[in-house]
Amino acid sequence: MEQNTKHTDYSELFAKYLSQTANEEELQAIKHIVASDKYAAQELFTLRKIHAALHNTRTDNYSRSEAQLLKTITKPKRLKRRLYSLSAVAASIVLALGIFYSIFLYSPTETYDFTAETQDSVLFVMLPNGSSVTLNAYSSLTTQNNSAYEYFLSGEAYFKVNESAHRFTVHTKDIRVQVTGTSFNIRENKLDNTVSVHVNEGIVKVFYNTEVHIVQTGEIFSLRNTVTDIAPALILADAWKTGVYIFNETPLFEVISTLNNRFNLNLSASNELENLTITATFYDTDKEEIVPILSSLLLADIQVEGTTIFFYRK
Repeated sequence: MEQNTKHTDYSELFAKYLSQTANEEELQAIKHIVASDKYAAQELFTLRKIHAALHNTRTDNYSRSEAQLLKTITKPKRLKRRLYSLSAVAASIVLALGIFYSIFLYSPTETYDFTAETQDSVLFVMLPNGSSVTLNAYSSLTTQNNSAYEYFLSGEAYFKVNESAHRFTVHTKDIRVQVTGTSFNIRENKLDNTVSVHVNEGIVKVFYNTEVHIVQTGEIFSLRNTVTDIAPALILADAWKTGVYIFNETPLFEVISTLNNRFNLNLSASNELENLTITATFYDTDKEEIVPILSSLLLADIQVEGTTIFFYRK
């Protein structure tokens, strides 16, 4: 008896991801697909390389080949007329280009070079090893040593690492984080010279100078100037992804670090205030309200110098 094997077609879903038209439910579906199907992960990785090449690194010959291929794909049929949705057409083009460039331009053995940068927005990226990263606003992520398992982060990002991604490593200016099969958040704030690693699930190793720290689920590692600490986390690791920032008896310096990162602010506070705890909720639309709300909660005055806003008490 002949046995059939069926390959699931994710082309339309992947096309939406590449064109940045996928909704939240579809993004979650893509995360699940890539985490559970290594062939789908490799396919999406290949398509992402093609998409990047088409938009960033095309040459004259490359463009002519692409144009000719697109002309062939989109050439109207005279005998039969069919209506296709825009998403279906996009999926067909992406798949055809995938075949074309996989044959002529892509080699599975080549090194992985990747850069992502955000301004006033949040970016979700699926990595070729099946892991995913959500990059906060005003942040950047680049590969280290041309490896799909090693990255350099500036700013803030939430990582969900596939269990098969052995020795997945993230560097910042001051620390190195090494994990396998876990989810965690890293926030680097250059304004107040702090770095934090918040573990949502699993265990991570944090390397700082000669120190090695083990951080477990529900804990947060912090580096402030040269002082390290591990404590229970008071907020969810990925709370910022929802656009809602809930603080419950949270130290002011941590609140300020979170708000500076998300809204590209330059807030600071006096030594007298920065260890005070506050309870408050902010939303993505509250940027103009942040300073007056904090001033009221702290019963503090403000001093403005250029872009810096300083909270203090007389």
